[in-house]
Amino acid sequence: GFSSGLNTTGIGNTGFGHNALNSNTSAQANTAIGNEALSTNTVGRRNTALGNFALVNSTMGSENVAVGESSLLVYSYNNGTSFDAINTAVGRASLNILNSTSTSNGIRNTALGGYAGFNTQISTDCTFLGAYTSVLTPATAYVNSTAIGYNAVIDASNKVRIGNNAVTVIEGQVPFTNPSDR
Repeated sequence: GFSSGLNTTGIGNTGFGHNALNSNTSAQANTAIGNEALSTNTVGRRNTALGNFALVNSTMGSENVAVGESSLLVYSYNNGTSFDAINTAVGRASLNILNSTSTSNGIRNTALGGYAGFNTQISTDCTFLGAYTSVLTPATAYVNSTAIGYNAVIDASNKVRIGNNAVTVIEGQVPFTNPSDR
């Protein structure tokens, strides 16, 4: 694609699509497929971006996987390096950040579903499974939390949220049990 894979010293990179890996300087082992995919990456390593605008504003993030249009995309940030590392986003606009004033946008987050983890700015070790799963307050650093189901929202660290406020029953074959303290 036009202006894809401009490179200075980086090795092992693949850019396919208009401006894919366009700003790459010394980054290594990146794969960018799609219009503007990883287009602002300069030194981030071992990223995979598949889809239009996937990981488009990540400059230094490493070991991220973004599959879907606008996944792992930051629209604007203040002195940010975009995504730090080891984030996985699958689905349109998953782990998509609208506005971050932080210099970091979290690590080891996983989002699966359209708009999953949308506007999750600085959370770490969080999991978003389902369309429109998110956090209650984007600028809060939630840690080790999980949202499962359509429109489920994380509102505290170290918490699992199953379903949204329309869910009336959560059931299984056996009741939930607590592990023994022995």
